[in-house]
Amino acid sequence: MGVGAAVVGFSFGGATPGVSQVVVEGTWSGRFDREGDRPDRIRLQQWDDDLRRGYRDSDLNAAGVTAVLRNAAANEGVVELELVRDAGTLHFEGRVRDGRGNGEFTFESNDSFRSAMSAAGFSGIDDDELFASAVHDVGPAHARSMRDLGFALDFDELLASAIFRIDAPFVQEVRAMDFGDLAFDELLAFRIHGVSRPWVQSLRDAGISLRDPDDALAFRIHGVSPEFVREMRSLDLGKPLDADDFVAFRIHGVSPEFVREARALDLGTPLDADDFVAMRIHGVSAEQAREASQLGLGTLDFDDVLAMKIHGIDADFVRDAQAIGFERLDFDDIMSMKIHGVTRSFVEEMAREGFDLRDFDDAQAFRIHNIDAEFIRELKEAGFEDMEADDVVQIKIQGFDRILRKRRKS
Repeated sequence: MGVGAAVVGFSFGGATPGVSQVVVEGTWSGRFDREGDRPDRIRLQQWDDDLRRGYRDSDLNAAGVTAVLRNAAANEGVVELELVRDAGTLHFEGRVRDGRGNGEFTFESNDSFRSAMSAAGFSGIDDDELFASAVHDVGPAHARSMRDLGFALDFDELLASAIFRIDAPFVQEVRAMDFGDLAFDELLAFRIHGVSRPWVQSLRDAGISLRDPDDALAFRIHGVSPEFVREMRSLDLGKPLDADDFVAFRIHGVSPEFVREARALDLGTPLDADDFVAMRIHGVSAEQAREASQLGLGTLDFDDVLAMKIHGIDADFVRDAQAIGFERLDFDDIMSMKIHGVTRSFVEEMAREGFDLRDFDDAQAFRIHNIDAEFIRELKEAGFEDMEADDVVQIKIQGFDRILRKRRKS
């Protein structure tokens, strides 16, 4: 690296006798969003013959990315930078142009880093962990800070705390939210999902107590906002709404618009919050409910419409059933037909075997007792003739057909 390379940062000095220096070489590439919509990113890639794909990747932390970009801006796009950190020094060479950058890097470890980390409670730092400490700027000061905050972390957790900026100000902010004494993984989840003190307070101002950290995370993950809380509560959904209700609304897509559309259908008794969730879970849309009410099955309530959806009864099934020739079918008849498998094709098959099943009860009895075309043919072969539907059902119930088959086999 040239003499004019920039030097950024500060490192504790002093080498540890008997400890060999770690040197890492590789390439770097970056993408930089000049519009500001996405975070800038620099990826470090190093060759590793022990890995199947031959290399490993690391993302430089935000402060390092900023340092590279500043260096490039000061040198007309040319990057010559020494990024000095507690774990050692990262040397960058390359170029940044038109929102992209690439080049080479080397890393030289600070020989005293392992002993300093051991004194801070992290002994046995291996070479990979040492390099990761440099990339993410993890050092003894951060380790002591996390320990002083009451966290007994392993190295991976310490690294995560640096990557996601779990530091004293953030911990103090979360503790001020009144969620109790949160574990490290809960703090990490808060940071990853963006649970902040102003956001929590805005929900409490909207009437949600929000004292459970799991509720706060669920709200954030599923997009429960103060505006959504206020609007859903204004719809008078039949019961006091709690955190679980709002999360269920978001998960299943129960929106104020959906509630208003469903209510306009007049499905009997007023629908409550659980009814709207059930509609979404089973895929009952306002349009489907409206279509069901126009199929000539009498007045349908919410439970009827939901049952039709659960059992897969659609307009085509109803029209096909009505075309069989049964006398006027009501909702219960259609439901029974679906449950027992009474279809137009079944009735037509029985007609070819000589049985006119246009009496609904006969058709249903045949299906309930598993009477099919093969069974009818067996009876005919056994000498049964001029049978009525009731005769066939009784033969099946009494088991005469089984007796005949046994005799025939003997």
